[in-house]
Amino acid sequence: MKRQETQQEMAEILAKGVAKQLALSMHAFPEPNERLTLCMSTALVGLMGAIQGVSQWDNIEKFVPTDDHVLFVCLLVSNSVYSVGNTSMGHGFAVEYDVAHILRAMDQFKDLTGRSFEPMMNRSLVAIINEARKQAASSVPNTMGKFLPQ
Repeated sequence: MKRQETQQEMAEILAKGVAKQLALSMHAFPEPNERLTLCMSTALVGLMGAIQGVSQWDNIEKFVPTDDHVLFVCLLVSNSVYSVGNTSMGHGFAVEYDVAHILRAMDQFKDLTGRSFEPMMNRSLVAIINEARKQAASSVPNTMGKFLPQ
């Protein structure tokens, strides 16, 4: 089995397991506010993993995420999730990694806070983003100062 197929299989097993445990746990929480709190707490586990993935840290045991980290990752997840329609388990969603999603989340973060998230980002991720920016800039013709007919 190829690495990507193995990773996909592991991700599916993890997601299905968490979904099954959450569905079973919901029966213990009859009130909507309790169920919502349970779901948000479960989601926070995944958000913390994503925060560690996008953030710059020297020692994972001493890394303390901030509200900015949570906001950025929520924006990133929102940009990266898409509907896959009906599946064997019902309506489904998937997550797609794309540098464009990260760039969009960075722009949205700056629009909302007035600050850049880049100083808090993982250096290798910043290098990937900078490379994507460089490629995008080189593919756009330089038309500054030139008259373009309407």
